Amino acid sequence: MVHGSLMDHVIILHRTMKMVILVILFQIVADILYLQLKIKTMEKEILIIPPNSLRFGHLGNGIIVYTTAIESIQTRDYLTIAHICIDKTVKFYQTVDSKTVRKIKDFAKNENPSVSFTQTEQKVFHTL
Repeated sequence: MVHGSLMDHVIILHRTMKMVILVILFQIVADILYLQLKIKTMEKEILIIPPNSLRFGHLGNGIIVYTTAIESIQTRDYLTIAHICIDKTVKFYQTVDSKTVRKIKDFAKNENPSVSFTQTEQKVFHTL
């Protein structure tokens, strides 16, 4: 009788260990899936902007950069890509391809457009 109860304890212990191992494996798989999801949400979508759709506009406080290739359904406006401040620093609102980034930074570095067609002597950027 003692022998039988010892065997019962061994079987129960064996089943318990199996359950513990399954719980640990389940937790490991859940952690892996969570980390993969977290990595995917941290990645940003890179927009490829057609070169002929990039536009630069002056709104009074620098240059706004937008694309005519993408229109917002909510605002019915073109997608804003970046803003070039009057000191020529660029703030990007979208993650775009490297060719578009280079074109925007080149514009900021090399161009200094007039405020308007009638105010040709007044420039957008303040350069020293």
